[in-house]
Amino acid sequence: MSKQIIIDTVRLLIFVILTLNSTLVLSQTGPIKIFRNIDDFAYVQNNDSTKLKYYEKLKYMSLAEDGRINISFGGEIREQYQFFNNENFGDLPPNVEPDNNGHLWHRVMAHAHLRLGDQWRVFGQFNSTFAFGKSFLTPQIDENRLSLHQAFVRWQPNKGRGFFTQIGRQEFGIGSEYIIAMREGPNTRLTFDAALVGVEREKHKLYSFVATPVVSQVGVFDDTHISEYIWTLYWVNQLKKLQLDLYYFGFYGEENRYNYAEGIEQRQSLGIRLYNLPQNPFMYDAIAVYQFGQFEELSISAYNLMVISGYRFKKGKQTWIPGLTLNLSSGDQSPNDDRLNTYNMLYSRPTFGLSAPIGASNIINIKPTLEYDPQPNIRIIMSGYFMYRHSINDGTYTPGRVQTRPLPFQLFQSSEKEIGKQMSLEIWYLKNANWSFFADASYFTPGNYVKETGQGRPITYLSAKASFKF
Repeated sequence: MSKQIIIDTVRLLIFVILTLNSTLVLSQTGPIKIFRNIDDFAYVQNNDSTKLKYYEKLKYMSLAEDGRINISFGGEIREQYQFFNNENFGDLPPNVEPDNNGHLWHRVMAHAHLRLGDQWRVFGQFNSTFAFGKSFLTPQIDENRLSLHQAFVRWQPNKGRGFFTQIGRQEFGIGSEYIIAMREGPNTRLTFDAALVGVEREKHKLYSFVATPVVSQVGVFDDTHISEYIWTLYWVNQLKKLQLDLYYFGFYGEENRYNYAEGIEQRQSLGIRLYNLPQNPFMYDAIAVYQFGQFEELSISAYNLMVISGYRFKKGKQTWIPGLTLNLSSGDQSPNDDRLNTYNMLYSRPTFGLSAPIGASNIINIKPTLEYDPQPNIRIIMSGYFMYRHSINDGTYTPGRVQTRPLPFQLFQSSEKEIGKQMSLEIWYLKNANWSFFADASYFTPGNYVKETGQGRPITYLSAKASFKF
């Protein structure tokens, strides 16, 4: 390990120690949500304004005498330090320099939420993200200097219950976010231009939408679109001891590539998700997806199977959760048949973190975990990832569905399956409703497949971030 890596590791540990040295006051629930349009600051409406904190006074500003028309404001500032040694296993384009000293991500988001009586709501949010300190492999998610991130109108005729429709630019996070997610980890979150309708009851929810992703650009108000669309029907059903989700997703794209062959893709996904209620000590989340359709002249037949399990042991304020995750995403079986078997992860969150450019296509992953929560607002997670190719006739893809291995001239040359092993440590700390801190470190040992298809150097990844939300 180089001297610089040791220095950056010490920096990270000092940051973690300093942030954990504050008073612990809040569990993981609170009025501020990850989807800011569902923040719950109802308590400020009837409170004496002299007893409210400065930011709470922004959460309810009446625009009518009866208070039925009101507006609230909020925002976020997030600063993140990242360090890579051997990013992408040392295989970088000529215009990208190695990350020798780390780099900074900077995010500012601001929103306004207008309520027009019981039925109508208007929500708008701006986003500004900057990256300092290196040239980036993925500038579209690293930097977006200013953009209209969300702008939608919601109508719910039955006083906030039952049927609703929501039209405009908006984020999605459906199910366990392994199909469609807003991707909180990267600097710039994912958003869509969409029309959404739904029905929400106490134990049953049904959603349907048609959407196209917004393609983030580096400049000011210059985001674009590509010819890519997704539509869905998603049903959530709460049973006596578990929850059942059934869903259908349709996808159309004109610029997708598999084994570097580009074409028009029309893909349908049928899925089922079974998971238990969070208060149970034994936790599980089982997902099965089958995909069919057409990619140019090829018929699509692909699938994904995932089981996330764990058991919660509690002793006073402390919690221990050993767990195991198994994931299988199919890869193409043969370049000479009339089928495409590569699983399309659509708009999933990064399944294996941000350290390595690997997404959930053509992969078998075994992930043991151990979580320790010394207090309700501190979480420490140790994880191991053991990754293999599902098919030797297919490569590996990033979470953004871009193939990185093998290079075009190396197609179908390697019979190795092992992608590698990754060891990770994550530390989460919620100081209060506004301040949160996160640090993680990982080391990825490349397997024979990565070594055969590139430089195959081990990846060291360090990250620390602080976020203030109001």
